[in-house]
Amino acid sequence: MSKYDNHKSFQSDFLDRSPGLFATLGYLSRPDIRDWENYYSYQWKPSESQTLLAYGPSIDTVLNCDHESRLQNWSATPGFSVTLPRTTILSVAYQEGYELYDGIGFRERSGKLSLMSSWFSWLDFTGVYSQGSRPNYFPPAGVEPFLGNSNNVSATVTLRPQPHLRLDEIYYYTRLATRQGELPPECVPGATSSPIT
Repeated sequence: MSKYDNHKSFQSDFLDRSPGLFATLGYLSRPDIRDWENYYSYQWKPSESQTLLAYGPSIDTVLNCDHESRLQNWSATPGFSVTLPRTTILSVAYQEGYELYDGIGFRERSGKLSLMSSWFSWLDFTGVYSQGSRPNYFPPAGVEPFLGNSNNVSATVTLRPQPHLRLDEIYYYTRLATRQGELPPECVPGATSSPIT
C-alpha cells in the first residue's frame, strides 16, 4: 500500500512466508516470517527559496515475527533530509533495533550521514558514513556471536564522459571492533563471564 503527493510519501508492505516454503527457482533468504515495513516522510518546499528546495523528517519501521509469534527483529529509523539545487540531498538518520540471531538477542543502535549530489551533468557522487553497534556473525571458533562497534563508509563516483558511456568507481570500508569492556570471556584465557574492567 502506498500514497504519494507533492509533500507526503507513505508506503506500507506486509510479507508472509510459511515455515515450509520451498522454491526450486530463485532465492528466498528467510522462510517462516511475517514482516511488516512502513515508511513515511514529509517535505516542506519553500517557494520563495532558490537554494533550499525541500526539507523534512522521515520515519522507517520494521517488525518481523515468525509464525509462532516469536520476535525476530524490529527497527525504527527516524531521519531528516535537506534537498538543495542540482539534485543535492543531505540526510541524517538514527536507527534503533533488535535482532535475534543464533538464539541470542541483540539490541543495536547506529547513526548515519549521507550525501548525494549531481552537481555536474557528467559527474555524480554518493557518500554514506554510519557508526554504531552490530553483531559479529562470524566470531572465532568456540565463541558465541557478540555485539561489536561498527563503522561503515561507502563512496560512489559516477562519470559520464559521453551520453552512452558510464564509469563507476565504488569504495567500501567496513570495520567491526570489540566494544570496550565487553570482550567475550571465551577470547581471554582464564577469564570469567564477568565484563573486563
